[in-house]
Amino acid sequence: MSMHPWPGCAITALVITHAAYLAFGAWLFLALERPGEIQYQKDLQKIWEDFLQEHECVDGASLKEFVEHVLSGKMFAISALKNTTSDLLWSYPSSLLFVSTLLTTVGYGYTVPVSSEGKVLCIVYVVLGIPLTLLLVSAIVQRLVLLFTCRSSHHLRIGAEVQHTIPCLHALVLVCFAGIAFIFIPAVAFSALEKNWDFTSALYFCIVSLTTIGLGDYVPGQGVSHHFHGLYMISISIYLLLGVATMIFILEISSRLHFAQRIAAFFMPKMLLSEEERPILTSSRTPTSCKGSDASASIYQSTATIDGR
Repeated sequence: MSMHPWPGCAITALVITHAAYLAFGAWLFLALERPGEIQYQKDLQKIWEDFLQEHECVDGASLKEFVEHVLSGKMFAISALKNTTSDLLWSYPSSLLFVSTLLTTVGYGYTVPVSSEGKVLCIVYVVLGIPLTLLLVSAIVQRLVLLFTCRSSHHLRIGAEVQHTIPCLHALVLVCFAGIAFIFIPAVAFSALEKNWDFTSALYFCIVSLTTIGLGDYVPGQGVSHHFHGLYMISISIYLLLGVATMIFILEISSRLHFAQRIAAFFMPKMLLSEEERPILTSSRTPTSCKGSDASASIYQSTATIDGR
């Protein structure tokens, strides 16, 4: 298997490209977000000054201390504007969403344990629960890979010239289906159910959640009536688990395409590549679960290897 003649140069170029992408992204977000932040600070400062002018009896230092004390509750998602008895942060549905975000590593950071006992429990819970969740997600992904790569290969004979095109088209169809089922439709639903969520915000929430980034600026369940709140939180927990599994499935399918394998081989040291490594989407072997279909009929069959021979 032929490799790039200068593997050190290839990985160095990749590191430089990634660093440049980080620097460029930081500059873009700074250019977009900083002017709004500065303007918002000016508006708040003006509101503060106008309030003190209109209420001369209020001491500025005491008011500042009071506001800081109230705002400190935001660290634990506690708002002084809510009813302290009927609008409790911790309920069983919210706790279910919390543990779901823990085990899927989304971690919105909206609901967090405050007590020392709760923090210790969180540590033990994730140490035991994340491997279990990864095992479950891995099992789901492997079954999806076998299901969608085997059944699509039955009863189809193709020529060598399209042996790489068909898997790419198949992967594109899967990506479109996953995008519609787990991003577009949920975004429409969230924008309709959640207060103050437009479609862009809901779409942003779905992508940030399913990529397990979980920034926490948008947390579901705040604008849904209490009558359906429990069912809603259960649905979101299932959505996160299946959605994360689907995203990993898409990555797995994409990584096994012929051109993706060639790109990976360009940066991979030769000793890490073995002759046994053959991607499902570009392999001439038929999976065991696909026995009964002609190996030559598989749309994932390929006679070309990564070195392009």
